[in-house]
Amino acid sequence: MSKTPVEKREFASLEDKFEFYRQHRDLLREEFPADRFLCYIVSLLSPLPAYVRGDEIYILRYGFGITLQDLVKMRTFPPKVIKGLWRAVDNMQEGMSVERMFSKVFFYGNDLMIKNGVLCPRPETELVVEQVIDRVQKADKKKAHLKSLYPKSSEPYFYMPKSEWSVPNPAVPYVLDLCTGSGCIGVSVAKACPYAYVTLSDISLKAIDNARCNIHLLNVGWNTRINRAGDMFDKIEGRFDVIVCNPPYIESGDIASLSPQVLDYDPISALDGGEDGLTFYKRIASSAVHYLRQGGVVVMEIGYNQAKSVRKIFEDSGYEVEAISDYGGNDRIIIATPKEYEEDNI
Repeated sequence: MSKTPVEKREFASLEDKFEFYRQHRDLLREEFPADRFLCYIVSLLSPLPAYVRGDEIYILRYGFGITLQDLVKMRTFPPKVIKGLWRAVDNMQEGMSVERMFSKVFFYGNDLMIKNGVLCPRPETELVVEQVIDRVQKADKKKAHLKSLYPKSSEPYFYMPKSEWSVPNPAVPYVLDLCTGSGCIGVSVAKACPYAYVTLSDISLKAIDNARCNIHLLNVGWNTRINRAGDMFDKIEGRFDVIVCNPPYIESGDIASLSPQVLDYDPISALDGGEDGLTFYKRIASSAVHYLRQGGVVVMEIGYNQAKSVRKIFEDSGYEVEAISDYGGNDRIIIATPKEYEEDNI
């Protein structure tokens, strides 16, 4: 008995046609209506957990270079895009996020690269960037009276050659991004505050390589530098107006219960904060004051239930502490200011 040719096959609905070709992709030769097919893709993604679901607009943007403006003008999708969207759905049904699929993440208004073996930035970390930028701007205003003195050339004060970073410029705000990972915080601050000098530091070579790529992507190489640290403040030189850190803060005993999307793609070293999840906060509290300029602050992301514990660590170490809430009302950022600074002539 002969089979009905695909081109003459009748379907009860357009969605049935989509599903047929999803199962027989090698037979696809025609284009599909863009609006109806995108609605169909959304229906396939809707049953997935929220942490995997992703945004179909980003799939089009990262996978095919189709922007929202392009999409408005498109009446149909060609087979290449149709098959690509199906592959994306397959990957997401297996637990892969859009960011991991395309090695890209949209963070603080910029497309950043995210490589395997490096922590994928979370949306709440954008709030940390906002706090750092606010503190950098305040530090810049305090230094306004010094800007006419530095440097002794016709160049703008913030274009100090890299070779002169070892000679601190009193007119420039300095930022240290500890545990930089992909560099998402540091490069975002460097782009938003071109008058600031930002040092990005991490123990991981993969993270350093990823951060360097994002420095080039955002074209902020002229006001950033990379520092591969041994252990937090190891090999860190100089003092800073803002020290920012999004350290590992998950309790060791909770690691195994994390979602597959996290366990399969994020490095454990970027997640495990020790038995109580507070190991790195204790290190920061004991050392940060030695690396802060007068008036400098420490800005940190914390777990949703860690505010009380982290506050106590820093208050016991001689800091004044302020907690900032996320959009869900949970305290997710700690800003610590030393009550006393070491003598500082820079």
